[in-house]
Amino acid sequence: MTDLYILGLISMKPMSGYDVEQNLKNTMVDRWGGILVGSIYYALNKLEKGNYIKVCETRTVGKKSTKIYQITEIGKKRKKECVMKCLVESQNTYPTQLFAGLMFADEIEKQEAVKSLNIQIEAQKRHLAEIKKGEEEKEKQMNLSPLTRLTFDYIYEMEEMKMKYLYEAIHLMKTGELTDE
Repeated sequence: MTDLYILGLISMKPMSGYDVEQNLKNTMVDRWGGILVGSIYYALNKLEKGNYIKVCETRTVGKKSTKIYQITEIGKKRKKECVMKCLVESQNTYPTQLFAGLMFADEIEKQEAVKSLNIQIEAQKRHLAEIKKGEEEKEKQMNLSPLTRLTFDYIYEMEEMKMKYLYEAIHLMKTGELTDE
């Protein structure tokens, strides 16, 4: 995923590691894409050694020099392979920690369980706000393609489903009954 992200960005325009890092932070891909900011420079070095990217310019300011990378033909092929791999492989991730906690929630005080779920709901709301901020930042940097917009819509639907699930779990804990929705 990190390689694809870097190759994708650098294929749009030549960038430095710092540019890639800032884009990652600004668009919050580190949150929804699971890419660690610290892995960027390692990945850049690996991609350069594999001839997927190359230095097209070196800028020097004072004693510090910055490499500007561009994608190579081999890198374009690698990017395509990464895209295909991401599209082919199924990824089923579930909130297993939440499921495990709910499985045994009846063994703790109901109020404590409800309080804990409310804490998670607030965290989910903050997470959703961060994703929306990332989408807005990405929109400022480039026009979002219809597929990217569809992806954000999917993320929002998934987050809303999780919130609904949490509210339903709280209701069930409080009343012992499922809602009629």
